This record gives sequence, C-alpha cells and structure tokens, in this order.
Amino acid sequence: MKSPSKEARRDFLKLTLPATIGVLMPGQLWGMESKLRPNLRSGQALVTIPEAVLEDFSNIVTSVDFGFNQFSGNTGGINKNGKPYGQSSLVCETGKPCRFRLNWNFSIDQDVEAFTGVFHSLFGLTDTQATFDGQTIQTISFPEHVLDLDNVDGVLVEPGGRRSFQRVLLQVRNPGSKNIFLRIELKDTQGGGRFTRFLIKPATNPVALTWNFRSPANYKIIGGRDLNLRQSKVLNFVIERSNVADRITNPVRGTLDFHRISFVPNRPAIEPVSDTELLDLLERRSFQYFLDWSSRKPASLGIPQDRSTFNDLLTVGGGGFALPALAIGAERGWISRTEAITRARSILRLLSNATSFGPDRIGRIGHRGFFYHFLGIDGRRKLNFDFPGTSANESLNTVELSTIDTGLALMGVLAAQSYFDRTTPEETEIRTLAQTIYDQVDWPFLLEPGSHQFYLGWKPNELREGPPFNIPDAQNEGGYSSRSDGSPATLDFYTDEASIVTLLAVGSQTHPVPISVHCAWQRDCIKNGIVTTYPGSLFTYQFLHAFLNTQTILFPACPGENLVNWYENSRQAMLAAMQYATQNPEGFATYGPTAWGITAAEGPDDGYYAYGAPPIACNPVPDQDGTIAYYGMINAVSFGTDWRTRVIAALRQAWQRGHWHWKFGLPDAFNNDISQRRMNLPSAANRAWVRSTGTWVQRALFAIDQGPMLLHLENARSGLIWRLIERNPNIQRSLARLNTPRQYVLEAEQGTGQGQLMTRSNASNQTTVLLLSGQTRTLTFQAPTEARYQISVRYSNDNFGALETVALQFDNTPIGSFSAQDTGDFGNGWNIFQVNDPLGPINVLPGNHQLTVSVSGGDSFGVELDVVKLDLIQ
Repeated sequence: MKSPSKEARRDFLKLTLPATIGVLMPGQLWGMESKLRPNLRSGQALVTIPEAVLEDFSNIVTSVDFGFNQFSGNTGGINKNGKPYGQSSLVCETGKPCRFRLNWNFSIDQDVEAFTGVFHSLFGLTDTQATFDGQTIQTISFPEHVLDLDNVDGVLVEPGGRRSFQRVLLQVRNPGSKNIFLRIELKDTQGGGRFTRFLIKPATNPVALTWNFRSPANYKIIGGRDLNLRQSKVLNFVIERSNVADRITNPVRGTLDFHRISFVPNRPAIEPVSDTELLDLLERRSFQYFLDWSSRKPASLGIPQDRSTFNDLLTVGGGGFALPALAIGAERGWISRTEAITRARSILRLLSNATSFGPDRIGRIGHRGFFYHFLGIDGRRKLNFDFPGTSANESLNTVELSTIDTGLALMGVLAAQSYFDRTTPEETEIRTLAQTIYDQVDWPFLLEPGSHQFYLGWKPNELREGPPFNIPDAQNEGGYSSRSDGSPATLDFYTDEASIVTLLAVGSQTHPVPISVHCAWQRDCIKNGIVTTYPGSLFTYQFLHAFLNTQTILFPACPGENLVNWYENSRQAMLAAMQYATQNPEGFATYGPTAWGITAAEGPDDGYYAYGAPPIACNPVPDQDGTIAYYGMINAVSFGTDWRTRVIAALRQAWQRGHWHWKFGLPDAFNNDISQRRMNLPSAANRAWVRSTGTWVQRALFAIDQGPMLLHLENARSGLIWRLIERNPNIQRSLARLNTPRQYVLEAEQGTGQGQLMTRSNASNQTTVLLLSGQTRTLTFQAPTEARYQISVRYSNDNFGALETVALQFDNTPIGSFSAQDTGDFGNGWNIFQVNDPLGPINVLPGNHQLTVSVSGGDSFGVELDVVKLDLIQ
C-alpha cells in the first residue's frame, strides 16, 4: 500500500478557497531566497541562506497544500467562536509571485472584540483525528512535537554549536486604503506566549517587518504566562476588530496579503566549499529526519513517521532506515551511544512483542511475524480511514500486511543487532530482541505456491473488502494480494526489494524458504544489457546496495542464465536514466544532467507515482510528468567515485536553485513546470487545483527517501552499514545458502580405491571405472555450506545373470543401495547408461566429505561406474 495522499486526510484546516483563482503563474520566491559569495574553487557562486523560511507560498498547487507550511506544520484559520469572519485564498498573477490573502468582514455581527487570522504550527501537526478501534473517532494533539527556538536541532550535535532563531521576519502588503494593525503571537504548548503589533499602512509593494521576540522591549506576555522558548508550537497572525485597552481599531472589512514568513537564525547556512563537508552536511540533515519526525508517543516511541507532515502515520519500512540511522548518528558523534541505545531498544521492543501479532484486523502490529505497512501512534495497525463513513470498497483504504516493508524493517533490525555488540545488558537485549523479530517471521505464509514468488501482502478479513485482496488463505482468516483478474499479485519482476526479501527469507533459521525462490522472480526484461525493473524507478535499483555491498557480494546465477553483476546492473541503470534525462526526448522542463532522479515520489498533484525512465523500465509507458526526486540522485553516491562526482554536481545545483532549506536541507522532489503533468496519470483526476502552471518543490520529507540517502552517504564515507550487514550471522547464513552448489558431479575415474579404468564413448569424459563384486571406489568433495542433497549414480551393466547390488556410504554411514539393472548383453551394454532412483536425502555440512561406492553379487562381470551426482533438495 502506498502512502495515502494528502487529500485523503481529515479537513482540520478550516481554510476556504474561492471557486476560481484567475490567471495562475509560477509560485516564485519573493525577494532574495539566498545570497551569493564567490566559490574560489570553481568560480561559481556559493550560496548563503540567511533565513529559515516558514512559508513563502511558492509550492502550493492543490487546495490541500494550502494546509501545510515548510516546517511540516499545519496551517489553519483563526476565528472567534468559529464564526466566518475571515476567508483565505492564494492569489497568483501574471509576472508576480503568489501570495496568501486574508480577507475579513466583521459586520456579520456586533461583537466589538471579534478577531480572525491564521495560525502556523511550527513543528508538525497541532492535532488531528484518529481511531484506534475502527469506530470511535478521537482528536489527538501533538504537544511533544515542538520547536526549540534556543536549539532548533534538538539533540543533534552541530558544528559551531547550537543553532537558534532570533527574530521573525514578515513580508506583507496592505492593498486597501486604511491602516491595519496586525497582531503577531508566538505560543507554546503550556499556555504561554508573547505578542506584538505592527501598524501596516496601505502600500503598492510589500513591506518587511522584523520582530525580535527575545527583547522584552518588543513583546508583551499573553495571559500572564511567558513563552517557553524551548517548547514553541504556533505562530499566529491576528486581525482584531478592536482592543479598547490598547487603543486598537481595524477596518470592519479589509484585506492583508502575506508574501513571506521566516525566522532569522543566529547564523546563516552556508554552502560548504569542500565537497566532503558538503556531503557531511547533507548526511547530517538526512539523519535529522529520524530525530525530528519519529513518534514521541509512549506506545509507538521511536517509530518514524511516513512523512514529516503526518505525525499520526508511522512507517514500519521507514524503521528499517531509522535503526541504522541511530548507528550512524552514534558513530559520527551526532548523538551519544546511550541516546542511540535508548531509541533503538524502544523500536525493537515494540516490533518484538509476540502478543501484538494475530489475524485480528484491529489492535495488531502484524501477523505471523510480518508487519503492517503503516502503524498508528498506538503502535498498532493504522486505522486512519476505517471510519463508519468510509466508502463500501475499503480495498485502497485499509492497511495491508506488507512483504516489502517487513523486509526493509528487518534489514534495519539486523544492522542494529550487529552494531550494538557490547556486553552491557542494554546492548545484549538489543541483540536478543533483533533475533526474536527475525525468527518470528513465517516466510512461507506469504510465498505463493505456484510461482514461488512472494505475495505483495495480505489483509485480515475486513468488514467491507474486495479486490485486490481476494485470494483466501488456508485458515480463511484473510486474503492475499491479487490483480483485477483474480491472479496473484506478487513480487514478480526483479527489484531490489525482491532481492532483500529473498535474502532474508532464505536465511531464516525458523521458517526458511527454498533457495530456488531467488530464481523465481522474472529477470528476462533486458534493455541494452540491463536487467530492468517493471516501473523503472531508480529506487528499485538502489535499496539493496544501501544495506549490502553488491560490489563485493554476488548473488548466484540461476539455471540457464548468466551470472548477473547486480552492482554493475544498478550502475548502468542509473547511467541510462541520467543520459535519458540529459537527452530529454519528452522535453520536460525539469530534466537535465543535474536533474535525473526519476524515481518514486509524491507529485505536484499530491498523488504518489512510481516515476520511471523508459530505458530502464519494463513497463512500456512508465509514469513521467517531469518530477525529479533528489534521493534518486543522492543514492548514487556509494556506487563509485564517478557517481560521487555526479552527486556533488546535483547537490550544488540544488543550492543554486534555492532548494536547500536552512533547517531541513534538501527537499524531497521538484518540478520546473507542473503544466507538463500527464493527465492520464491515475491520481491527476478530481483535484482541487489552486494553480496549474509554474514551479513546485515538495517540502514534506519522507522516511523512505531520507533513509536511503543517509545510508548511501555513510557507506560512501566509511562502509559502516555494509560492514554491519555483511558480518551479521543471519545474512552470512543466507548468503552461504544462496551460494550453495546446486549439484556436485563426481567422476568415477577421479576417485581412489579399487576398479579398472575403461574407455566408453557415451560416458562422461569417455571414461568409466569397472567395479567387480567386492570392490569399492571412494569419491571426495568439499562443501562450502550446509545443505541437503539426494544422490544418483550413472552406470552401465552388461548382464547375463543375477543383478549386482550397488551400495553407497556417506562419510562411513550407509545411505542406501539399489540393484544395477541390465543395460545390454554380449558386451553391447557397457556403452549404454542408466541412472538409479535417487537415494537419500543426506545432510552435507561444510568441509571435506567421502562418498564410497561398493558392488556385490551379480554375474561376476561387475558394474561400470560413470558419475555420481549430488543434487540439492530445494
């Protein structure tokens, strides 16, 4: 199940939009987004960012975007007693930047103390609605997510010391004919606050207002309780009808345009001159996601949010990046090891609780060891859409048990198991919890028996459910993922996600699957030598390498296929995507040599798309609308020094574009001309568009985008996550099993002991060994891994009487015998060969082994031994 679109959220914003906006133009930045200084290394200007932009109204495309600011906070209307004094809209005019317009009308009643305005949450949601039983709807607030104005990065250790906010900077315009008094408020979560007022005179152009909220001369205390600077939550802009005590009166009707809202920090963000420092800065900002946007509720503490704007939607797959992120943070000294231990243990305790699993649709984290795609803040399956008023077809609204997300989560779990390797009780517990989580996954449960491919997911029996989960399980407790025609929906084509799931499932000690599963997914869609994924999204070539160094660890070849170098396959796929974006045959305004991250993202219309490049997509018409995601480019950094150079070029261009945010770093995605969106994309219909042309930047951040960037950056720097995964005993077991020989072919003539060498044209190597009754032959081989085999013998027997008995011993232990059948008479049968019914199975451990073949009885002419084969039992 993909992330739910923003339009599916509850409407808590209380903002109204006009039916039409008029002529809509690009949402440009007002004034200077950044300042430039010379780059002595290249002659290009380096970027200095002096402000942390809260909102500049440049990225609003749909009506839902109107409800979120660039701090991932919600934005909403303020009206006394909920009366409709104010209405808000976005105004975009030809040749001018977009602006937020607040209109008010106090004449609807006689309340002289009426007020209206707009609030901006400074850090995540103020509140939202949720259900934990599928029926009762609750309002959940998030007072634990606050903005620390004294230390905006929290526990993250920043070079140069703490970063803080000093002033609010506002750019507004009064388009009317009368003076306006604007009240600005900062409030915390404990009822404290500070405010000030500005007189705004009518003007043709915006004016800049600066509020030093730290200076007692520049603020008043709200309600007798001062602002707690370390727990700030909202920034309010209020128009009061009147305030007798302060001698304030505003026009009964009026308009105020907001062009830009930002914070002035104690020091600017400066693009580093050094490439190493540039990558370090990006890595630190990516790590910060898992500090800023992980749940702080006791029941779900530490599980990351799916995206920065949804405090109540937690991602299990994102947890697979959160756990190695903690290892990186501790290793880099950005957080203490103690802090990392506390956070990791919280996540693992939640994921390991056996009582949290079961077939119930409510109150469970998963089933048979697999996890649901999304969790709520109660640490259980997300029931965000499971309201009584939900549409009768809940197939797209209820959360599935996810094979892919379970795989991602487990990779992170095993990374934590390897990193926290000390003998303290806390780290010992982490390792034990990690093994419990891995061992409890019942991999065969989601393995489709016909194809040996993994189902995409499973859902418990819902109140109202239909396709695509209508293949019942054996217990009739739920249904597997299916297609519209009723066929199984599986991980069918090659993708890094399929590789990850296979790797984990094969290595299980408790519920393993056959190693043949590795060869079950399709890898025959090849373009220009590249084994392609179906969507052609770059992330499908990049996720495995985030955890496992595919340059040094090769997966085995499948029967009838050449060995695929998956590391090189990913490199070539990225190169093909970059070349495609540079050539840009579709003419997208965004594509280019530093804008080639064609991968899954939430597009300008709020819909999720697996954007893909045609040269690396098996899909003949992959999704494209010109949107580029930065993580698709940054992930390439660990694929060699040539790709590191390309990543740095793309990253520096991001600064030049004005995309780098003072607090949050890179945005998720961008599009230079949203008018080029493809209207045939499924999510493009029925959108409440605010504007339909211009540029767009996705300022919401996503766990499964920030996480891979972080891991690839660290691996390029130190190889830390690669080492952790490669030394994990569960991964070592899996790789050993995957690389287990499928067959041992033991030539009789290469053995030792008794017997006479004979020349036969139809024999393997044209040579056999004649064993008479009472003679033996010993064949030796070395096994690198443990596996189970069955044994067969190819022989000839020119027989005139009783049949000989052929017996086999493995390491001096008898394993069976058979009667050597007649293959011909009068000397004609010695060049005709037959194979017995297999004997065994035998368990072969790593090491040297002996297989002894003996012949007894028969017609005294013996048996000619050609080849003994050991075939792997899948």
